[in-house]
Amino acid sequence: VTTLPALPQVSFVMTPEQLVQYIVPLLVKATKDSVPNVRFCACRTIMWMMEHHSLGTQNINTIIKPCLSELEHDPDIDVQYYAQRALLLC
Repeated sequence: VTTLPALPQVSFVMTPEQLVQYIVPLLVKATKDSVPNVRFCACRTIMWMMEHHSLGTQNINTIIKPCLSELEHDPDIDVQYYAQRALLLC
């Protein structure tokens, strides 16, 4: 959880290609963590990334959107909420 809040600051010195190559896979992996707080922090960070960076429509539709769609049915209600909010940006 401690690395996820740092990613937005790091992202400002990265190109969109680097974000998709290095940051997005890390965020996708975090959405599959066993700890609910990690999953909803990942959703919040994904939302922030989509609001502040151009990740590309194809990347959003093929990588980010499917992972958020899975979290819409997460057992944790907070994870569901942030996944649904993030999906609105897709």
